[in-house]
Amino acid sequence: MEAMGNISDVYTYASLLHCELSSGESAEALKLFSKMKQRSIIPDDVIYTASILSLSSLGKADEASRLYNEMGQWLALNLLTAGYILQ
Repeated sequence: MEAMGNISDVYTYASLLHCELSSGESAEALKLFSKMKQRSIIPDDVIYTASILSLSSLGKADEASRLYNEMGQWLALNLLTAGYILQ
């Protein structure tokens, strides 16, 4: 993507993840998810939820559980940050 001059953002990755997961390519989707985070593109709650639901429907309970736990950490951090900013 980037090699062709395209700029990647959370929406681009959300679309790509949806395509991978919809076609049953959970391994590729997880690689893409990791690449997204390596590039400091932070997944939001929509990406986490869609990924967890898709993995669950594909019978990938271990991967779905791992993302669920990761999402919990992400949510807690964001709530703490939001509380700090509001104070």
